Amino acid sequence: MSLTLDTLLARHQVPLLTEEDVHIWCLEIDFESSRSADMSCLSPEEQARARAMSHPRSRGTFVQARLALRHLLRLYLDVEAADVHFSVNPHGKPRLQGTAEHEGLVFNVSHSGDRVVIGLARNTPLGVDVERLRSERDLERLADACLSEGEIERWQALPLELKPAVFYRWWTAKEALVKAIGRGVAIGLRSIEVGVDDRHFHRAPAGWSEVLNWYLETWDPAGYSLALVCGLPNPRVSLLR
Repeated sequence: MSLTLDTLLARHQVPLLTEEDVHIWCLEIDFESSRSADMSCLSPEEQARARAMSHPRSRGTFVQARLALRHLLRLYLDVEAADVHFSVNPHGKPRLQGTAEHEGLVFNVSHSGDRVVIGLARNTPLGVDVERLRSERDLERLADACLSEGEIERWQALPLELKPAVFYRWWTAKEALVKAIGRGVAIGLRSIEVGVDDRHFHRAPAGWSEVLNWYLETWDPAGYSLALVCGLPNPRVSLLR
């Protein structure tokens, strides 16, 4: 993951995004440049939210993620960045305002540490999640809260050195699925079970059996875990960084 905001903003074209494609843009945050970032294309609400953030890293992450998202949507939609408008679904998931007029373009954003990931597709449920691997976390406690009984049994049987990477892989997969469904945190992570091949879901939340046929892919870039979930059975995925 080495794409910076400045590199991204210098782009004037993006790959063609058909209904068979999913594009995953991976951005590395430059916290120094965040201090002088031009926020004029952000909405008044976004600018106010950024100014209200007292922690420089949180503010830098928010500003660069929103600038990157608006620039990408500008290129995909062929509009000005300031003309990109958002709304939220009843459960708080952001979406393009007037998505139907924008050829069904959907997006999802995740950030952790100094990484921002933006997923784009058309006319399909979509969720992405990235997490920085943190050695200080109590993984045993998190596993009890996030993993199903079957996953805990499989996880506890792993060699100690493999447990962190596998836990984060399953955790990001579950978070990406929750984001793709778009119903918020009310869907418990323990009701979801990742298949033994890490490429599909073995168990789904009540009323969501269709996600067993959804696409799941995970990556393990250095120090991070990244997951994609979408409603297409076999999309053409491009990881752009």
